[in-house]
Formats: sequence, C-alpha cells, structure tokens
Amino acid sequence: MENPTHTLLSFEYLIRLLKEYDELHGSYPESYYEGQAVAEFLHVKLGGEPGELVRDEDLPDWFENKVEYSAEPYNMGDMLTVEEFVEMAKSAGLINYDGFGHPVKDGKLCPTIEIRPSRYWEIPEDATHIQWYNR
Repeated sequence: MENPTHTLLSFEYLIRLLKEYDELHGSYPESYYEGQAVAEFLHVKLGGEPGELVRDEDLPDWFENKVEYSAEPYNMGDMLTVEEFVEMAKSAGLINYDGFGHPVKDGKLCPTIEIRPSRYWEIPEDATHIQWYNR
C-alpha cells in the first residue's frame, strides 16, 4: 500500500467516495463511531486490506481524529462524572434502553458523539462528564 501520508486527496474525490459509501450503505455516518466504517471504506479505496487494523499513528497527518466540544450543555438531563457513568453502566444501573449521553469537557458538550452504556469504553479520553438523557 502506498504510504497514505504522501497521498493528497482532493475535496471532490472525497465527496465522490462518500457518495459511493452512501449508495452502498444507504446513509452517511451520523456519529464519530459510525465514521469508523467510513474510515475503513476509505482505507480500502486507498489500497488497504478490508478488516486491516488502522492505528491512529498510521493515519495521514491531515486526518485528525478530534473531538470538538463546541456546544453549551442542554437544560435537560443529568450531568454525571465519567466515573459515575462508567460505574452505573458496568453495574447495569444504566442500560441502552434508558437513553444516551454526550461527552463534556470544560463545560462544553460534544453533540456529535452519543455515548451508550453498553459502549462506555468509547468515551473520549479527555471527557470529564457525560450529559445523560433518560427516556
């Protein structure tokens, strides 16, 4: 596989690949974690093997996996520390049926990532809280 750090993709080419992904799968990814499927799709399109593990250090410099904490927390739901959320998720005090949450850092919320209790390990490392929305 060609070294991806030396591959510059045009915006138009990326849009074409995303449209192809959309046609194959019926939708664009709605969250950071669904974006992993797009990352693998692009990896294969760039010459990688399907299912091949792509580590963060293997990604090109222009691909930044950033969590953007850009929104004010909503006036609803409960603000839990990450530790409280993980403890409740591990003990089944919170289950997916109950609702979902968004990660929070420095009083700002990341609206593009939804955290489910069954996947608590996907909480971004720099998050300090989870704004939890119970059904």
